[in-house]
Amino acid sequence: MSGDQSLKTNYEIFLSYYTEDEVWYTNISELLEQQSIDDSISITCRCMNDFTPGPPLLTCITSAIEDSDITLVIVTNEAVSRDWLKYEFMHALEKSQQQQRLSVGLVLVDVDEQLVQELWHGQIHENMIIKIRSNEDWNEKFLEDMVGRIKDIKHMEPIQVAVNLSVGQVWSHFFGYSKNVMPVLKQKIKTSQWYAGNETRFPLKEFNLIPKSASAVESLSDIHPDIVSEGAVGVIIAERGSYKNRPYKPPVYSILDKSTGQRYYFVAHIPNTLSVLSEKQLNLQKKVGNYLEISPGERALQVARFSIMFNHLLNHPLNVECNDMVELIEYDDKQPGEDFVQLLLNKVKRACPKILDKDITPLEQGVHRLHSENADTSDDYDNTVYIDYPDDDENTADDLKTFLKSKQINIWENEKPGEPVFKIIAKAAQHAKWFVFILSKTNLTEVLQQQCRMVLQESIFQNEVRLIPLLSNDIKEQDLPGDLRAVLFLNISSADYKEAIAGIIKCRSIKMEAKVSVKGIHAGLAWAYALNYLQVIKVNFCDEETSKLSAKLPEAKIHLKLFLLVPKSCRTKQLGELVKDSNGELIDPNRFKLLDKEYEILSSRFINGIQRDYPLLPYMIVDDNNQEHIVFAEFINPIKCMQEMLEPDIRSLSGFTSEIFDDEVDKFQTLLKEIIQCQELHEQFAVVFYDDNGTDVFNILLELLKHT
Repeated sequence: MSGDQSLKTNYEIFLSYYTEDEVWYTNISELLEQQSIDDSISITCRCMNDFTPGPPLLTCITSAIEDSDITLVIVTNEAVSRDWLKYEFMHALEKSQQQQRLSVGLVLVDVDEQLVQELWHGQIHENMIIKIRSNEDWNEKFLEDMVGRIKDIKHMEPIQVAVNLSVGQVWSHFFGYSKNVMPVLKQKIKTSQWYAGNETRFPLKEFNLIPKSASAVESLSDIHPDIVSEGAVGVIIAERGSYKNRPYKPPVYSILDKSTGQRYYFVAHIPNTLSVLSEKQLNLQKKVGNYLEISPGERALQVARFSIMFNHLLNHPLNVECNDMVELIEYDDKQPGEDFVQLLLNKVKRACPKILDKDITPLEQGVHRLHSENADTSDDYDNTVYIDYPDDDENTADDLKTFLKSKQINIWENEKPGEPVFKIIAKAAQHAKWFVFILSKTNLTEVLQQQCRMVLQESIFQNEVRLIPLLSNDIKEQDLPGDLRAVLFLNISSADYKEAIAGIIKCRSIKMEAKVSVKGIHAGLAWAYALNYLQVIKVNFCDEETSKLSAKLPEAKIHLKLFLLVPKSCRTKQLGELVKDSNGELIDPNRFKLLDKEYEILSSRFINGIQRDYPLLPYMIVDDNNQEHIVFAEFINPIKCMQEMLEPDIRSLSGFTSEIFDDEVDKFQTLLKEIIQCQELHEQFAVVFYDDNGTDVFNILLELLKHT
């Protein structure tokens, strides 16, 4: 909420509720909109039913919470354990934190407050709660309470919420890996030792595995022995943070198709940043601040959010070199087994060159481009819909077709019964802009799910809504897989669903609004950096290394601590460039120089079966008393990520403003300091946050050494 609160007269409230509790939404929204306690204000209520079906639900929820003055979460005994409500509560809590205004309320309908505190992990402040007893006359008291809250928004102390984590993970993996690897991956695959002779069994893309638990593995072979680690596709060199030549080694795996005896090769990995959401890592986070514990269901939603946001980012028109280069595969890693191996093999086969046009079974189709950019884009195309439905819902489909035709909307029908599903969908994409899928328990098969994903993928590529999911009466949102559950849908049980579909189609063009949130990015970046980097290299800051350096440099004072440089501007330099001042001039090499490679400390770890090295090179600094000091310092990669987000193209995608930038940088360095302290890493690492406007690293380090 912005502006002078005393001048506002029109207020918007976003009401979040479980679908089975619609009667409570109706009662509360009507009461608020018709309130007569204070004639100086008017209230408008919104809910999920006001969203346009098709875009990602998480995006809609975030926008609704951001645009509203207050978010009310209606909690009944049936809804108290629902993950979506807790997820929306966390978003609203995040907004309250950012604005330091209490703009979220919990309406407890016959629910015990203690139960909510226990299930929602103690994050509920007393002044958030509004109690309703259904067997009492609650209307007048509720209205007085709400009008009072609207006119006097209370101050709220800053807190940390786990919902922030997936935002940082997405951007970290995009800038730290995908943006460097994807532009050259095809060429690397073609020149690898496995491609020659296997051109039709090696897809020219990468597969990112997204486990529901967010747990990482050293190698995909650890998931199942049928997934064989072959090595790395090659070395890709890029500049990241302090390192001019950081090597990337995309791992290659293979699976034997036992039905044909042919082996298929592919590049795949689990995004490393995703592991911050795993139960193991979250247990570490509890030591810092006031982080929420999250249930497996909430974690699944966080993972789904990561998947959707990352997919948007990769396939956005501004990121052409990354388009269609990564296929995300969500899976349940509790018992992946042979079913998972077959799923992975099918997706690899579907993406292989020269197989795309073959007539293979629908289950082998996978999610791939429909390539409808060459379709007829006349008025008829924009006004045409394809409807897919199960036999049990044929009457519903016919009724919908009749209604849409009465509204002068065209229906595309396939004229060749018995054609493969993939061909039907591909043909439909050339003739119809809109897809309505009627989903029921009888047709919610892997084939149909893949069709929905294909249309959703095309929506992202074209940045326009095309998919309108329609839930039959026998299916609930929890019956849907995680990624499809995160897409906004309509219900046949809604009296006006046909009018809603007609209204969407008549709009002709609805933007996907595929912006990727950046608010709270600092949390995911800080945690990923601490857990995936600092925890790895800390073991080598030890007495043994001190002895080695002392033997080589007996006159020097050894400081076996890594100074983590965080300039306020986030402008980074390569290691060799630190010896230059703010004007680019070389600092006296007799006082400040980078030592040779023989003095480096090398750390290594295995990621996706490939060894990754982390070299740390020391500097020699000579102080005013001619004492030699050996120090380690580097700019950290996460700040490079935030600086890159200010680039014009990326800013238009993310909405990252200079004000958000300053706030996130400050929160990042503060949180990283807290993490280092709580993880007992302060002996090995120190965050150095400084204003780099006219100040060089030499003088910063020299000043630090005076107090060390």
